[in-house]
Amino acid sequence: MISCENNSFVGVIMTKELRDLERSGTIMAPGSEIEAEIMSTDVMHEEGYYIVSVTRLLQHGVWESLKATNEKDEIITVIPTEANLGGLLIDMHGIK
Repeated sequence: MISCENNSFVGVIMTKELRDLERSGTIMAPGSEIEAEIMSTDVMHEEGYYIVSVTRLLQHGVWESLKATNEKDEIITVIPTEANLGGLLIDMHGIK
């Protein structure tokens, strides 16, 4: 269990994820308050901070949105990002 003062704490976003977020148009300045998911309570950054992921939190939202769309039998429009022998791939916040 993680104790958080006023429901907040300081965490570290790994450089690769930060670059991916910036490429997708999500820009975060140092000191910004964001919602994120703690990657693991056992693994911490070298300075003792929790490693957090914004992408994993976004992915939960994407899955919930896709499930709701499927239940309503709605059509979604996507833009393929890759092609392989099996067909076309799309990328929704890291979910292919």
